[in-house]
Amino acid sequence: MKKTLIRKIILISIPVAVLIAAAIIYMVSKQPQNENFEYGKVEKVLEEADKVLENKYERFTLPDEIDVGPAKNAYIITTTEDVEEDIQEKTRKLSRKLYGVEPENIILDESHTKNCEAEVQVGDDIACFFYYVGGTFGCGFGYNTELADYYAEKAYLLGSDKTEGVSYKLKDGEMSVDGAVDMAYNYIKDNLMEFLPNNSDIKPVSVSVFKANETDYCYCVKLENVIEGIPVSSSGMAVPEEYTLFPQVVECWIYRGDRVEFFWNSYHRMIGEKEKVGKIITLESALENLDKELAPNINYKFLNISLKYCCRTEDNNSPEFEYRPTWCFVTASYNGTNAMLNPQVVVYVDAVSGEIYCFDGNTGRFVF
Repeated sequence: MKKTLIRKIILISIPVAVLIAAAIIYMVSKQPQNENFEYGKVEKVLEEADKVLENKYERFTLPDEIDVGPAKNAYIITTTEDVEEDIQEKTRKLSRKLYGVEPENIILDESHTKNCEAEVQVGDDIACFFYYVGGTFGCGFGYNTELADYYAEKAYLLGSDKTEGVSYKLKDGEMSVDGAVDMAYNYIKDNLMEFLPNNSDIKPVSVSVFKANETDYCYCVKLENVIEGIPVSSSGMAVPEEYTLFPQVVECWIYRGDRVEFFWNSYHRMIGEKEKVGKIITLESALENLDKELAPNINYKFLNISLKYCCRTEDNNSPEFEYRPTWCFVTASYNGTNAMLNPQVVVYVDAVSGEIYCFDGNTGRFVF
């Protein structure tokens, strides 16, 4: 009797399990695909991305390396502000974590009741904080505009520009570019990971060098959040007709060797609903389409190619944002007086829908 019952349960369970599995597969792969592109599973697409380096294209040239992966999954992430979050308590927690003391006062912004600022005495200095609903916050001993001129003396794109053996004189002595990167990375890993978006990691991407005064310099190390192997784009603020595309900025300012002068984490909304994407457009297919779509006779030079989450919204005043996996092609030189490492021209290919955008940072407009 028991065996018969067990057999019945098994016979019933198998088709139910099959139906559940089918439903899961359907949910994962329900995103519509663009017939002009080829798709593949995320992990395989990223593993095979560098194979395009063997190809030749008419309207652009490729970089020496492809900056992707590894990652097993990609998502479309819908985020929103947590209007119930206690900004004052988060500010207190931040102060306790960094300096071991409570802020002496917390000031709520009258025009934005969920934004606050605070100060705390640290030795002979005053550390300041600000924390805004949505995750934007900063902390340290001085805002970046007080540390340096607006224009950088030099900028380094990590992984592309030579930094070995390069150093600059800070307030209290020499520090190498690589040393500044390590200092910024360790500072965030040791102190601030719990304040960043859930389940994210960080990746240093660039270093800008600013003139602090006639004799000294300071560093600005820019980092990107990484969600399960895919970075969140730190560049590309633009406002086309259809939507707003926001950059996600994580910066550490270093003016002396014994501390981070200021940390700034901008526009990082709380991670919300994650819809798993079954397949994304292959890099080869994206490039083949760009070779048809980009303007002829210009010969674009792609300095960097990566898969990143680009954050966009249909309404700049809406609390809802959407992160989408996107192929990003940087096509501008980083040399020049304003070496802020904000790419002046970026071509975007939405890795799910196949939509193509080309942003010109010189004009603040989309080219097409």
